[in-house]
Amino acid sequence: MTTRSIDIPPRRLWLGLAALVVLPFAEFAAFFWVADRLGLSLTLLLLIATSFLGVSLLRHQGSSAFRRLLRAFGSGEASGGAARESLMLAAGGALMILPGFVTDAIGFGLMVPALLRSWKEGSAVAPSRPARAGGDRGVIDLGRDEWKPVDE
Repeated sequence: MTTRSIDIPPRRLWLGLAALVVLPFAEFAAFFWVADRLGLSLTLLLLIATSFLGVSLLRHQGSSAFRRLLRAFGSGEASGGAARESLMLAAGGALMILPGFVTDAIGFGLMVPALLRSWKEGSAVAPSRPARAGGDRGVIDLGRDEWKPVDE
């Protein structure tokens, strides 16, 4: 049996370590800011509620993403998008279960289906228009209601 070593670039390693050091301070700052605005008891209740929300979202969205991953594996399709979506859902759910407002925000961002679809397709901006059948690939064919003349 051979062992493989994982080569992590030093820059990424430092970035990960910096995040682990900065995250607790950011969580404390966010907690105290929210507690100052809402009060301690309501802030604690909100933290518990977001943890339960994370569990329920992970249960609901995670099972459907896992089914899509299994379907992609079963049909022999390239499953990079399904695998990425499942990983993002798992990471988002784990972050939402952890107590803290910063991790909840990051976790919720990972679990939002619209963001998942746009990240899965490789674009966080507006999706491109599909090409119309028949016609040159370099020509954009617009319908009558999709353009207007511009006076020069």
